[in-house]
Amino acid sequence: MNLVDQIKLQSAVSQIVSQDERMSFEVDRNTLIEKDILFTRIALGTKTGIQELLKPQDNEMDGVRNISNAKLAGGTAFLVTSIVISHAGHTAVIKNEAELAKLTYSGEFAKTDSSFFNNELSLKIGGKEKIKAALRHMMPQEAGDEKFVESGYAVSPFLIPSNQVILPALNIYANPTAADKDVALEIALVGYRITANGK
Repeated sequence: MNLVDQIKLQSAVSQIVSQDERMSFEVDRNTLIEKDILFTRIALGTKTGIQELLKPQDNEMDGVRNISNAKLAGGTAFLVTSIVISHAGHTAVIKNEAELAKLTYSGEFAKTDSSFFNNELSLKIGGKEKIKAALRHMMPQEAGDEKFVESGYAVSPFLIPSNQVILPALNIYANPTAADKDVALEIALVGYRITANGK
């Protein structure tokens, strides 16, 4: 992206963010706006019912999530522009987060039983539901890291303000995973991180 396009993009992001009354800081020329991705991964095994994909007590940022305590730190906000759903199948039950972090995630769902993708994803920000849709409605058209952002399910841009709890959950109606196998799901929020004073 050339400098002129980058300035236009930052201006557009600033305008959207500045209009949100929940912003806890002013967006000015010292504010840093950069492309970023928030993600969380969870092993679902043979679980059914409502499963929280990110929990407030998850206070470490690692290969399983990059959102500590299910919220952004003070002086930071995030403008979501798209969501990418990826999965990883595993030939055994995933026993810990180290195994979860080592899996290869893909947006290509052809090798997974399609009934799993009739399950419903919900995303609440500060108690307000922003997304509610079946996984199959968000399936990317392209697989592979080089197409990751482009394959995202576009949403009307919405803001995650500082210190607002982020609660993605999956309502699993059907889970065809065999008892001796596992499936992991990654939910990635693609957009722009806005940081006060460029910190």
